[in-house]
Amino acid sequence: MTDFNRFLTNKLEDLNYCPLQRHQYASIEGIKVNCQTQQETPEKIYWICEIVNDKPALMILNGSTGGEAWYLEDLINGRLFNNEIIADFFSINDGIGGQWNELKVPRERMKKVVRELAEIYKTKIIFKRKIGISNDDLV
Repeated sequence: MTDFNRFLTNKLEDLNYCPLQRHQYASIEGIKVNCQTQQETPEKIYWICEIVNDKPALMILNGSTGGEAWYLEDLINGRLFNNEIIADFFSINDGIGGQWNELKVPRERMKKVVRELAEIYKTKIIFKRKIGISNDDLV
């Protein structure tokens, strides 16, 4: 039988548990493109948002290379909310050199995730105004 009393007296961190809020660990429906056959298949892409170097960072947990991660402020002030980029998909991994499968997510789905995270971490993000992007687009 499990002794649940220890959860009442100890902090979760002391027990090597990581308390995650629902919006900080989730998945998003995307597409995987096979680097050899170019065949597209639906893919559930798991992500987590953690504080890295005092800034919130969105990290993909099942990416092709293992290095897919961005600071939220870089996504907001850069490639995701850039109105000059006309694309239906946000590329998580471009399938570099045909060695890795490409992962992509519909741009509007990715924006929704980043907007929710921006709301959670609003005190940690400094929104920089760019031409063509209003604060209403960000939050």
